[in-house]
Formats: sequence, C-alpha cells, structure tokens
Amino acid sequence: MRRPLALGPPWCRRARLAVAQDRLEGLRGLLAAGADIYEQCDGSAFLHRAVDGEIDGHLQTGEPLHVDATCFLLRMQTSRAVVRGSV
Repeated sequence: MRRPLALGPPWCRRARLAVAQDRLEGLRGLLAAGADIYEQCDGSAFLHRAVDGEIDGHLQTGEPLHVDATCFLLRMQTSRAVVRGSV
C-alpha cells in the first residue's frame, strides 16, 4: 500500500502554486503521490482555486479563458468518486 503524502503547509503551498501557475504536471505528480484532491488548503479546495485563478488570469490579461486545471480536477474528482462507488 502506498503511503499517503504528508499533508500540511508545505504540501498545500506546492499544490496551490501548481494550480496557480497552471503546472498540471506538478499537480498530477502531487495527486499521484497521494495528495487528497478534496483537501481544503488555506480555506479553499483546489477546484475553487483553479476556477478562480483561470478567471482572474482571463480578466487581468484579456486573453481567452482557458480551463485546463478546472477540467483536470473535475476529471480527477469524477474518476475517484467512481472508484469509491459514490457515482
């Protein structure tokens, strides 16, 4: 059995930064290492941070809205819910 990644401020900061900087590979790595996709980090779930960050990026730059992190996190939540039998 894989040992879960230790949760705490360093883990939250790394995951939050990966979401904020659209580093999906870094986020995938943290989740593959056992990070909890449903974890509240500094009061916000990763999905909330992804949506907020993508909207902010669009509003601040005027570039087209992209939803890469949001789609990835929704896909991960759905696949984990199916595995747990809650869908």
